[in-house]
Amino acid sequence: MSSKGSTRIFGPVESGYLGKRNCPRCRFFVTGPAWLGGLQALANEILLEVNIVRTEYHDLEERRQSLENKKFDDETLGVRFDQSSSLNQTTAILEERAQKLDMLLCDFQSVYSLIRQCLALLNEGNASADTKQQLIISGHSELEVTLQESRSDFRLLSTICENAEMYESASSSRALPKIAQMLDRFAASNDITPGLFKLSDKQQRKAANQISALLRARLNGDWALTEQLISGDMGLSDLGPEEILRPLRGEISNAIVDSYIERIE
Repeated sequence: MSSKGSTRIFGPVESGYLGKRNCPRCRFFVTGPAWLGGLQALANEILLEVNIVRTEYHDLEERRQSLENKKFDDETLGVRFDQSSSLNQTTAILEERAQKLDMLLCDFQSVYSLIRQCLALLNEGNASADTKQQLIISGHSELEVTLQESRSDFRLLSTICENAEMYESASSSRALPKIAQMLDRFAASNDITPGLFKLSDKQQRKAANQISALLRARLNGDWALTEQLISGDMGLSDLGPEEILRPLRGEISNAIVDSYIERIE
């Protein structure tokens, strides 16, 4: 949208995480509490992409700064700087990542705004006991974001994989390689044979969801402790005597083995 005097001029919606059909940023997009789960699934996917691109951006920024420092040192010593091509390429990629990160953050802000409006509408509906279909139309509303600190991306990855089982439009393609690596590393560190790397994407997702559910059930839904286990800050042996933990180890191992056997069959 652009302004020309007192007239507002609307243009095409910019491409985003969903491509050219970036519906959540369209002023004609209509949604409501009935689609809250799908909006949350989309927000989680975008947030994961933000984390990935942000990491790439910081790595590129460190490389660019290192090349800039070398260029300064070489010029100070009167030595020819022979990495100009690498510096230019790194700078160009860095700018591209910055633009992509800005696009993703705008998408996340739009989706999160819709989620907050859905929640507000639900609360209003509960207060008035209104049973009619509730809808919201995209508009300009105040956005308030609350961030919860997390030790790792495991909770986000696990949520995305669970959403992919429930919603056909949800995608776990970016989350699966990361969560499979995390869980195989967790298994190897706790005397469980790792095996998610052997599975297809579909079976990896199924096994990951089962293992995540088993751990949360054992830890009474405590995500903080679950993430400490996955990150290696603590082990299964820290949770209690081996005779109590042996069934849990067996269930985790079975989740991996059963998925592998199902794949073969």
